[in-house]
Amino acid sequence: LLLDSFLHSGTGRFTPVVWLIIFNNAALGISVAYIMKYANNVIKCFTSAVAVYIATYLSTKFFNETIDLAFVCGVVVLTAALYLYMGNHNKVLKAHFETIKPNKEEGAINLERLDQEKPANSK
Repeated sequence: LLLDSFLHSGTGRFTPVVWLIIFNNAALGISVAYIMKYANNVIKCFTSAVAVYIATYLSTKFFNETIDLAFVCGVVVLTAALYLYMGNHNKVLKAHFETIKPNKEEGAINLERLDQEKPANSK
């Protein structure tokens, strides 16, 4: 009864498609807030790019859109960036560098201390 009176009040002129767009944008805002709270800006950019992947796939599937060469080049670059940033090789490299004990007297960087330190301006 409450929903029926709400839909037939001043907002009753909205179609179901308009409501779907409103709820989609609200969910997008909540997901961005969640990502920014628990992750960083780079992850947000990558998730936006993956959303473009999904939207492109759905557009080609349902609307028979074509993909041009520039988009394919962008997908290749983005896929390479995703792999370089989130790939398993990062764990292997970190494990390798943790086993190396650099000599401070020779001016080498202490990699173990570098991971534990925070910049002075961070909270």
